[in-house]
Amino acid sequence: MSKPGQSTLRPVQENDAVVSNAAARTGGPAVSLDTRKVKVSGPGKKNGASKRRAGRKIQNRRTAGAEELTDVIGLGDAPTWDPRSAKSTLLAKIRAGDAGVEDEDKSTICQDILVEGYVQSFVDFFYLTHQADAGGDPSTDAAKSEQPELSLEDLRFLKDTLIAAEEARRQGSTPSVFASYEALAQYYQARDDPKTGIYFYERCLEISKLTGDPRGEMRANHRLGNSYSSSGDFSTAKQYHERSLALAHAQGEDEEVKLAFGSLVGIYRQIGESLEKEGSYGDSIAEYEKCLEAARRAGNISDEGDASYRLGRVHCRNDNAQQALSYLATFDKICQELKDLEGQGKAQAALASAFETIGDHDKCVECLQKFMDIATRSEDLSSQAEACRALGIIYHRRGEFHSAVNLFEKNFSLCRSMASSGMGSPALLDSSRILVGLARGNARLKEHIFEITSDLSSLLDWKLAKVGGMML
Repeated sequence: MSKPGQSTLRPVQENDAVVSNAAARTGGPAVSLDTRKVKVSGPGKKNGASKRRAGRKIQNRRTAGAEELTDVIGLGDAPTWDPRSAKSTLLAKIRAGDAGVEDEDKSTICQDILVEGYVQSFVDFFYLTHQADAGGDPSTDAAKSEQPELSLEDLRFLKDTLIAAEEARRQGSTPSVFASYEALAQYYQARDDPKTGIYFYERCLEISKLTGDPRGEMRANHRLGNSYSSSGDFSTAKQYHERSLALAHAQGEDEEVKLAFGSLVGIYRQIGESLEKEGSYGDSIAEYEKCLEAARRAGNISDEGDASYRLGRVHCRNDNAQQALSYLATFDKICQELKDLEGQGKAQAALASAFETIGDHDKCVECLQKFMDIATRSEDLSSQAEACRALGIIYHRRGEFHSAVNLFEKNFSLCRSMASSGMGSPALLDSSRILVGLARGNARLKEHIFEITSDLSSLLDWKLAKVGGMML
């Protein structure tokens, strides 16, 4: 309650508070936007002196409010406040180049938005053109260096789009509001500013929910999912895409259902891959299974094959090679349908590993030979070297050392060719050289053992010859 004879200004409302904060950040005072609405509370009857005192107080407060506001928006000294003439004067000064700057810039555009009466647009424009870190001060040099450079054309686009959104919202035109915010989101996405893009997509989502627009909500969720995915936040992206999928199902939008499943394929794959790297094979399998189902529902056979390959690989790592075989066989079949030689090679290599794990060495050798044939046809030196190395190891374990030597020598030759062309590493070349020496030594070992056990006379002659040579 105010005391009799005391004048009171209208309390600062929500938008005023935001503008006051903006003014404070620029060094100006916090004021109410509507200094015209002045009320006098108190008894209805006053004597002449009381009325004159109240009138002087009102005029003083009105003049003070005008001075404060003109400080914020740059009108200069204004002993009296006439909103209509002040607005006209400011616009005239801005357009005539008399507002303290020679050309139109973000300051004059900001003022123009404010005096036109678009308060929310003013607030958004101010913060969009004075961006800094959340806790930073845009007036500091460090913050300014991080702000994106905006051309005059960009500034005008922001102004026009923000005003269009606010005007459409006042008129209740939801599609126009959505379109304006979506345009702003796409603009900032194109400028590699996903956070601001997400902010405007969230505005789209808010508008759609408030007006009961399920299609707009579905679209906004899809856009937010893509934005978070581009930012690397796959967990949040998953939530938005799954919500978009649920809305598409509810609306019977078959194309949107396929689109949502197509987006979820990549999300599930990324999450599954991350879990696999962490060693959480059970959780990884669950995500890859979702990925496989999403690929099938999206009708993408290539993604279906990739998900099958990943499931087969992680099942092998999870000591379940028998179950991995069916997924890897599916992957091999899809690669043959797509005539994907590289994929066929990956499938045969993975199948060989699975067969080796369950102890079926004949099948393992068969798959590795197919792998080497495919790599030779595709002229893939790296895969050829990998196949030769794997086959050589198997033959070496079997004790078939001469076959192992041939394969290790071929592996060494391929590694040397890759190293000379810059495709292979010196460490890989050294490893292949060691394998050749090991296999050759084991191949000669049988001959030495035979001499020791069956031809002692030849062994003694060799030893005596060696000793005699040392004495000479």
